[in-house]
Amino acid sequence: MRFTIYDLYSFSIAIAAIIAIVRYKRIYPGFRPFLFMCWAALATETICYFLIYQRNYTFIPYGIYSVVEGLLITWLFRELGVFGRRPYLFTLLIVFYLLAWLTEIIFFEGMNRNMTWFRLLHSFITVLLSILLLGKELSVQRTFLLKSPVFLICTGLLLYNTIVVIAGVFDLYEYGGNIIFRRQVQAIMIYMNLIVNLIYAVAVLCMPRRLRYSLPY
Repeated sequence: MRFTIYDLYSFSIAIAAIIAIVRYKRIYPGFRPFLFMCWAALATETICYFLIYQRNYTFIPYGIYSVVEGLLITWLFRELGVFGRRPYLFTLLIVFYLLAWLTEIIFFEGMNRNMTWFRLLHSFITVLLSILLLGKELSVQRTFLLKSPVFLICTGLLLYNTIVVIAGVFDLYEYGGNIIFRRQVQAIMIYMNLIVNLIYAVAVLCMPRRLRYSLPY
């Protein structure tokens, strides 16, 4: 079993996951959904690593992770006040995600491919919510932005999920049969994943015991 440079890039989420374990009790509870997401991502990468080198498909673990990620990110946005005085939106989005995921799994063989309509949908919604929270964070943040975990998390989510949406559209239509273009897009996603995972690690390092201010939204 070989460990390649691309495997190393995939496991870069381990940096944030390990920091989260070390700092867990010293982090504001509102960030815990993000910490859980880092651990879930690391567990998924580990499972997929062994499946790949045993020449098995990774559709199932990635499919399960996609819905777990969507639920945790939505929970995180609630904790950070995105839904404000409309908590019912959180419940509606959770129910919508679960129904959309189950529908694709049951009726459209969603466990037989890596890029699914559900993943594309929840990535698009994550982009919109990240932009919303990022804008509100910029309006209230008074410290250096690169020390703001909210800013860093939103930036990471925005960067990666934007790429997922773009790549997802091409993937669902099989890149028009262009193998070279497919490889180029996949390479971009690999490097973007590395960059975003490093941003996440910095975000976990910057997470305080409590927020220095009360989010007015």
